[in-house]
Amino acid sequence: MQYETPPQTDPAQLGWRASPRWATVKRQPSTRAVKKDPEAKFKAAQAKAEKLGVHTLTEQDIAGLSPAQITQIRGY
Repeated sequence: MQYETPPQTDPAQLGWRASPRWATVKRQPSTRAVKKDPEAKFKAAQAKAEKLGVHTLTEQDIAGLSPAQITQIRGY
């Protein structure tokens, strides 16, 4: 038994087109935009360094700290 193949139609003829809703990505406001207290960030980095070691600190952990604070965390 052989089936008849339907004729190929162009999607544009059917009225299909990309939805403008999908054309742009709507970004949600970042929850990271809230600035922390610099002293709280220093204490958090200091606690992490004492608990896990200085080598585990990431760039995000020390971003915004003063050179004096970083020196203190390192224990120089």
